[in-house]
Amino acid sequence: MSNTTVVFPAHPALKGLLESAKAYPSSAVVVDDEYGFQKTYPELLGDLLQTRCMLLEQLRSSTRNGGNVLEEGDRNIGFMARSGYEFIVACLAVWAIGGTCMPMDPDISSELALTHFEKGQIRCVVSSKDCWQKVEAICNDARKRSGTAEAPKLIGVSCSSAALDWSQTHIQIDDGLLPDEDEACMIMGTSGSTGSPKLVLQVKRAWCPPPAAEPHQISLSYRACHWTGGAKSLIDPVICGRKVYVMAARVGGRARAEDVLEAIKQHGITDVPFFDPLMLRLMKDVVACGGNKLSGEERQRWSSYFTSLPIIRCSAGVVDQSTVDFWKDLTGLQVWTSYGSTELTCFVFDGPQTITGCLGKPNPDCQLKLSEGKSGEILVKVPTIFKAYIGDEEATKAAFDPDGFFKTGDFAEQQGDNLVYLGRMKTDLVFTGSHKFWTFGIESRILDLPYVEDACVLAIPVDETKQRCGVVLVFRQDSASPEPANLAKIRSDLSGSVAEFMLPTLARVLDGASEVIPRTAAGKPRKWHLMKDYFGSVDGSVPVIVQSRIEECRFPGPVEYVEVK
Repeated sequence: MSNTTVVFPAHPALKGLLESAKAYPSSAVVVDDEYGFQKTYPELLGDLLQTRCMLLEQLRSSTRNGGNVLEEGDRNIGFMARSGYEFIVACLAVWAIGGTCMPMDPDISSELALTHFEKGQIRCVVSSKDCWQKVEAICNDARKRSGTAEAPKLIGVSCSSAALDWSQTHIQIDDGLLPDEDEACMIMGTSGSTGSPKLVLQVKRAWCPPPAAEPHQISLSYRACHWTGGAKSLIDPVICGRKVYVMAARVGGRARAEDVLEAIKQHGITDVPFFDPLMLRLMKDVVACGGNKLSGEERQRWSSYFTSLPIIRCSAGVVDQSTVDFWKDLTGLQVWTSYGSTELTCFVFDGPQTITGCLGKPNPDCQLKLSEGKSGEILVKVPTIFKAYIGDEEATKAAFDPDGFFKTGDFAEQQGDNLVYLGRMKTDLVFTGSHKFWTFGIESRILDLPYVEDACVLAIPVDETKQRCGVVLVFRQDSASPEPANLAKIRSDLSGSVAEFMLPTLARVLDGASEVIPRTAAGKPRKWHLMKDYFGSVDGSVPVIVQSRIEECRFPGPVEYVEVK
């Protein structure tokens, strides 16, 4: 590539990457990945250019503009790997030829992957070595299913190319080449926590670089790249000049709480884009050793881990108040809640959680309204809104109200200056026939109980109009409680502080040693799966068969507990 000029199409992330690379010390590591990659900007750009070349070689027949970008109908490119560095390289290389990147979960089922291939019209996949065999099998299955003679092309990610020599290779961005920032650049699946996952087409303006980083800032990424938050925690640092430490997944595709705490301590982390509520609770458990009071020395030690963080930011859900209070007391930092979604791509409002369920205030470029005035469904209009649900024009149209506001599916109410989260209509609103309530409040109270490790409260249909309050529970293995933990104890312990009609009347207790509440890549409980697998409610229907291992309180009437074997 000596004395070469390489032309990239217009893309705000690519512009931020090149500006950051020129300003950052060339010998300093910018990506430190636990999968074995410690890379400088010249090394990152060398791998990016090599991967770009391999993509162009495979897709030569679909290129235009001197072979620099792909034709409009052939831009969707899949990606699969576990390493964050390989995602950064592959994603930026795809954008550097005008492509649209679709990251996939390495643990995805072959059937779901094939569905994504078909909907996304994927004709090329970039894969790491550890995922190669799986991706190759999926590509062959895609060829058989489509009846075509050729499978989607498969290429590897370059991770060991020569570092870029700025004196020999000139990279320039052609501002007139694919300049529209409302063009698609990413295909991301929704979480599927309360329904079937959709493929979301995200636009370039949603991937603009954050403000330029200050020297010596270090960001932490511990989430998978096939979720918008995980992808942003990888891409955002390198396009604004901030070093990123990338953690490897340990348990069920997630980093362990112990390892996240250790990384914050050992690597001088100054920025964690966000924690999910479960991670904050698990970290609290590690620090508090199951609820034991910390000594002064222990408090000082744990608090020192967080001295470089300006705030503790949380997304993908609202943190229960006891967890908020714990971290504020230990670190002195405010716990902020930031609200966004796959369709919105970015956080659209945030702020300190001053009251339980507080979502903060809208960002300057976000227009917000609630469907019923002071309460109702959250409706927003932002520049970063998604382009479409791939292959589903009807769902895309239905996602917006007549004024062009996106219908989030989340409900909230205005309390003074605060927007307070209530839940989602499909899974979180219980109507007993005489009372109506959202499950978030009772779920927070259950999570506060010292013998509860994890919980998810659900609205279980009774008939077309009524629901019962059900809960899936994981009890602590090391609980010091002398009484057995069960539904009866939960109802008894909460009866003095929670209205009786809000107490759960159904419970499924999981074996904490071998079972966990299934969650999405964002850390949200898979509520649709929980309702089906544990309570027999398929797609929100009334359960036909009473599932096994359910504890039940017959309600209303005298409290009587039975366990259905």
